[in-house]
Amino acid sequence: MTSRPGPRTPPRTWTSSGLAYTATYTPGRKDAHFEQLHPRARAGRFARKPWHTLHHSEDDDQAAGSPSNPTGGAPARPRPDTGDPAAALAAGVASGIASREPLTGGKMAETVERVTFNNGSIAVRKVVHEPVEADMEVLTSWLGRTIGARVPAVHQTGPTEIYMELVPGVPAAQVFTSRAEAEPLITSPEGLKIGLLDILANNRDRNYGNWLVHQGRLSGGIDHSVIDRSPPDKDRRTGQTRPGSGAKSMFAAYWFAGLNASFVADWKDHPLDPADIDRWLHDLDAGQARFTDRGYDDWFAGIRARLYALRDHAKGPSS
Repeated sequence: MTSRPGPRTPPRTWTSSGLAYTATYTPGRKDAHFEQLHPRARAGRFARKPWHTLHHSEDDDQAAGSPSNPTGGAPARPRPDTGDPAAALAAGVASGIASREPLTGGKMAETVERVTFNNGSIAVRKVVHEPVEADMEVLTSWLGRTIGARVPAVHQTGPTEIYMELVPGVPAAQVFTSRAEAEPLITSPEGLKIGLLDILANNRDRNYGNWLVHQGRLSGGIDHSVIDRSPPDKDRRTGQTRPGSGAKSMFAAYWFAGLNASFVADWKDHPLDPADIDRWLHDLDAGQARFTDRGYDDWFAGIRARLYALRDHAKGPSS
């Protein structure tokens, strides 16, 4: 194996969520080489892999042994933009940053800035405090895009560094002064999908600052680092999966969950098509490795259980 050129500084180690990492830097190189040390399996069932091995994405055709890269190693050039946001992000990052503009939002992160890449594309760069927050952004983006919700694509470049697709619009907090004013967007088809994402992911932080409005429409949900990753919440008497923390989302509460006669969160009938839910269940199962590789089997189980519970209340076209 070829060694990296140049001297290295002593490894820097930090721990988050029960996982120890080391970062080894080579002077003159733009990026650090990150390796995981002593992973602690959650409940003894699995161990998280290093973030840089977690590539189940649209860039998989650039991997070693793939048709576009049969000999392994780094691709010769960034893949050109094919209209896919994730591929465009990867190509922009590979081209390098030409300019940066700090953004005022994102108090939950260390850094939030708009960046222009050398290839002319624009994205949002975000550095969060803990690797788990980056994990939530990456996985919730994948989940949202799987079910057709308007959320930005995310490209991870480090344990706490991500680049996100730039979504047009301004926070709803800058547009609406009351729930009544926002109601048309909450009850829109776009609001239905944001509510579905929130109830599935157990998103605890869908406030008016993290969904955007553009030209009078809901243009996207953002900031998905505050997620309840608990296992499925089961009713002790019936064994049925109940809505979780995501039911507090204004979108999820309108479409999917409410309080029953005992003032406990319960499911509502909704207009989704059971055939669509079956397709999403298939896609979710196909993507389980994304969650397992990062150590979130419990969260995945909760997402899957809630999607099954939603199917029982789907009253759409083919029900």
